Amino acid sequence: MLSLTNNGAATTIDLSPYLDNTNTQLDSTDIANLGFVAGGITTEVDASVTNEIQQLSVSLSGDTLYLQNVGFVIITGISLANVPVINDADGNVYTSVTIGIQEWMAENLRTTKYSDGTVIPNVTDDDLWVSLNTGAWSHYDNDSQYDTIYGKLYNFYAVETGKLCPIGWHVPTDNEWTLLSDYLTANGHNGTEGKALKATSGWEDYNGESENGTDNYGWSGLPGGDRGYYSGGIFHNVGLNGFWWSSSEIITTTAWDRYLSPSFPDLLSRNGNRKEYGFSVRCLRD
Repeated sequence: MLSLTNNGAATTIDLSPYLDNTNTQLDSTDIANLGFVAGGITTEVDASVTNEIQQLSVSLSGDTLYLQNVGFVIITGISLANVPVINDADGNVYTSVTIGIQEWMAENLRTTKYSDGTVIPNVTDDDLWVSLNTGAWSHYDNDSQYDTIYGKLYNFYAVETGKLCPIGWHVPTDNEWTLLSDYLTANGHNGTEGKALKATSGWEDYNGESENGTDNYGWSGLPGGDRGYYSGGIFHNVGLNGFWWSSSEIITTTAWDRYLSPSFPDLLSRNGNRKEYGFSVRCLRD
């Protein structure tokens, strides 16, 4: 346990989940697993029976770990210079979180290029979108203001190239999504797997009820909506639903996905959809 004082209030940080069994010092692997900037670590700051997820950042150099509530502590070797950087082919930078044995990106993919540098077409026309059998992307509502928050929407044809995620990462298979869900079920989130992945803000209320999650692992799931097929390429559900492709085909026209929805507010749900749909993508480390 590591304790520090912030404005007179004691904050205890348990770093043990990020240390291996043979040492008590943070090394480069441990540092990467902290999930800096977008990631978080469980702490106790208000003497409540519940823990909080504190967002973290680190200095570019100088060995300083910062907490979101302006606390800080000096830890030798923790500077950002020692943390591996995750870049896509456009140069976008991503952070990651470790959940069980899996390392996930902590945000949706934003690339306009495959990992080999090939440009992915940006298709804005609705009729053209639903007629495609090759990879494409779009912003929600063809509006780039959504890119920073939600990333881009991709059809499955972009996913099945095997080159959508950065080198060293991949779009998770259906089985890998199930592994994530099973881990959450077995670790205190039985029946609330989706809520544990949802961000703590950014979800619209539904029937007078908050749809925000608890974001227990820093996965920060957000409702980026979708681009439809049966509706003729129309966009739906931003603020309400989040959809993410798997890389697993069902039949030649459909593939598995996962979604978070107010219809099943606490669950991570599984569905099969036409490959022409536009969904978000989360990458998983190889």
